[in-house]
Amino acid sequence: PALLKRDADTYVEAFMYNTNDRNGDGYLSAFNISADGETLEETPVNSNSTRWQFEGYDYYGGNWVQVDENTYALAYWDYGSGGYITTFDISDDAATITKKNNRYLFSQTSNTNDGRENDFIKLSSDIYVIAYRDHNNRGIVASFTISSDGATITRKDWEYLLSSSNNSYMDYNSLVQVDNNTLAVAHSGASSGGEGWITTFNVDPSTGEITGASGSSNKYVNRLKHDNVSGKYNSFVKLGGDKYVLAYAGSGD
Repeated sequence: PALLKRDADTYVEAFMYNTNDRNGDGYLSAFNISADGETLEETPVNSNSTRWQFEGYDYYGGNWVQVDENTYALAYWDYGSGGYITTFDISDDAATITKKNNRYLFSQTSNTNDGRENDFIKLSSDIYVIAYRDHNNRGIVASFTISSDGATITRKDWEYLLSSSNNSYMDYNSLVQVDNNTLAVAHSGASSGGEGWITTFNVDPSTGEITGASGSSNKYVNRLKHDNVSGKYNSFVKLGGDKYVLAYAGSGD
């Protein structure tokens, strides 16, 4: 599931619902949570008493970003059909949610596993970045612009971050912004989530061009292996200044 804070006490959750032959479709539910956490109640979305279906195909592994005051973008993987971005207008109370751009294909292909284990970040007012795994187990980073109303999505650049060779592995991705044009991604670096890595790269905040270290043909700036065994289910956050915290599943999960 992907949880979005819409306003002071309103939250929207995107999730997969697969009972009653739903086939893993994508749904949105809204909740009010009081500041003290004592009150938690589900609220209707588009007059549906519980969940509202936004995706009739498969939904997995979503990530939200805010586009403008009331417009949000959700990146997710459709098993067997690639990775997609869908944009929404969401009212303050989340009672009304309207799709603006439906199923924009962000992955290079619509093959099975392309777009999997993605993470999504807003780098600047114009540029958005996604890191994901493709169907040949290669790590890809891609940049996009999204219009302020969410209606238009345009790819600006994409690169194999580590290597264009099959099975170069970049999975379980989690992005953080380091400064105005530098990002870091925590990811696994071997089959089945083996090895834990952090890799940095640059994205121009105006054009979306993806570059590596100056004078290098690589698309990354630097790499650090922090775990020789495992690096799954990464959650990477910037604590402040030059300090970062990474939670992940190591050896034995």
